[in-house]
Amino acid sequence: MPIWQIILLASALVFALISIFLWIWNILRAKKLRTEGFVNKKTITKKIKIPFKLDKFISALGGIDNIANTSVVDTKIKIEILSYEKVNFNRLKKINNTGIVVQSDNITIVLGDYANKVSIMVNDMINLHNVSLTTIKSSEIV
Repeated sequence: MPIWQIILLASALVFALISIFLWIWNILRAKKLRTEGFVNKKTITKKIKIPFKLDKFISALGGIDNIANTSVVDTKIKIEILSYEKVNFNRLKKINNTGIVVQSDNITIVLGDYANKVSIMVNDMINLHNVSLTTIKSSEIV
């Protein structure tokens, strides 16, 4: 066998091995991206601990009956209050916050990184409370 055929066969073999290696690596990488997602989830879903008890926060706002809705803007939670007479501002000041702004129809509290989590939890409690009230009222009708 001439030398040029040996060189051609060896280079074809090296090319085939590199192609197979890259093909397998690409398949494994695609599987990893499908299972983990394109973004590292560890950086997105970090646990944030709330430095106060949620029930004390809600009771300082006058109870779950006194809260209409909550929303979040950055690190602030905006709470729609039904009656300001029920709100205990001294207890709200003792809860870990950076500031409280009282407006005509809502209270804005600067909580920090955990404002979003608090808002979600309070809204869930409002929804649960409304569902339980609806079931009680419908059972009274029957």
